[in-house]
Amino acid sequence: MTIDALLDALAASETPTRATLAAAVAEAPALAPAIAGLAREVGDGIMLVPRQERLLSRGLRVLAEARRTEIHAPLLAMLSQPEDVLRRILGFEPTDVGKPLLLATFDGDVAPLLAIVRRRLLDGMALRAVLHVLARLAFDGAWPREHARALLDEFDTERLADDGDLAWLGWQDAVALLGFADMADRVATSFRDGRVPGDQDAEDAWNEMMRVTLAAPHDPARFEALGLRTLDDAAAAIARDQPPEHGVDERSDGRPDAAAGVALSRDEIDWLDCFLLSRHVPETAASIEELDGLFCALVAGPEPVPPAEWMAALLGDGETMEPDYADAEQAAHVRSLLDRHMRAIALRLAAGQPHLPLLEERTEDETALDWALGFGAGIGLRLDAWNPLLEHRRHGELPAAILALGIDESVVDEEPLVGREREELIEDLPWMLLAIYRHWHRLPARARTTKVGRNEPCPCGSGRKFKFCCGSAAGPAATG
Repeated sequence: MTIDALLDALAASETPTRATLAAAVAEAPALAPAIAGLAREVGDGIMLVPRQERLLSRGLRVLAEARRTEIHAPLLAMLSQPEDVLRRILGFEPTDVGKPLLLATFDGDVAPLLAIVRRRLLDGMALRAVLHVLARLAFDGAWPREHARALLDEFDTERLADDGDLAWLGWQDAVALLGFADMADRVATSFRDGRVPGDQDAEDAWNEMMRVTLAAPHDPARFEALGLRTLDDAAAAIARDQPPEHGVDERSDGRPDAAAGVALSRDEIDWLDCFLLSRHVPETAASIEELDGLFCALVAGPEPVPPAEWMAALLGDGETMEPDYADAEQAAHVRSLLDRHMRAIALRLAAGQPHLPLLEERTEDETALDWALGFGAGIGLRLDAWNPLLEHRRHGELPAAILALGIDESVVDEEPLVGREREELIEDLPWMLLAIYRHWHRLPARARTTKVGRNEPCPCGSGRKFKFCCGSAAGPAATG
């Protein structure tokens, strides 16, 4: 295969065969520049599109098997990026996966690793991984053992991590892995002075690690138990490390999703979430939850809003009109995801199906806060057109209830919704959204022959409250 064909195979949606990966390892010197370039882009905070992510993810493992040291520095720079970004490329436990890659591609220079530790250039979990790697390199003789001893002494005496930082676990591990028994009392102190989150079981486990080291100081098994081994099989690593792509199951009622074939997969939602947190957008940009709320208001609302307007609202700083795309491919990918997500919402609501809000994990009394803020931003883009519903004597409660979910007492002097009241509103969000859509788009009402209370179960048998089911189709269609 040509170099271009190998690059295409590594970037393809299908997993490369063992034969293809073997050919890639053989051609690793020629593949390295393209892969290292992508790693440097990630280190600079650039979001790669999925095709590039697959090329980098698989390429890193190919270069590690081939022991290509030119990838070591770009790989190390990647570790500064958010965990969600690294997970897309390295796998479920990115810092653990990164350890064999760093060891296999080590270029003989420990200075960048030492600078990371001394200058606290990474978060606690990543610093723990770097300390593990430095311990293994000292064990292998790649840098002097006495220098490793001095670094661990400095880490303790200079307090190179804050109390409670996970980097202290890396320091403890390194002391035990290298068998520095004279530092055992200092480690014991770290368990008791608030530096290390742990209990007696954690201290006992550390003592056992030290005992194993002293009993067999030349046995590398203790390192390998922590993933501190070089990567020797790219195909096995690709199969083991990568999270599977999976779709989003939006339906809970047994009906086919009206947006099937259009709706974003969970992997695509995660990518878009990372993009909205990246350097390509202002810090004021909406979260994925706010974006979903915004789009729901736009779709369910009284009139269309041009993309230029909602994009400005999405970015949020009042000045930026478009993200700072890396290139045309990234721009096309983002626009496609946004268009598909809005179309998926529209298809569901037009079919009379609920759209399940994309809610991030928050504390119980903050759940759906960002979604409601996004919905409110969507209303704000066409406030005059929304006013007939907002002022409706009965059905104005629908948007009012959603907006109430967005009350943040740290921003406005109002009491936020909490407890069961908030929980019930969140459960009703999909049906409230559908009721608002029916108000503006006048979906056919279902016939009924008996008077039903608005908060009673709908007689059609849907299991929903009447006001969000058949009652919303007939009532909200009339204004005033």
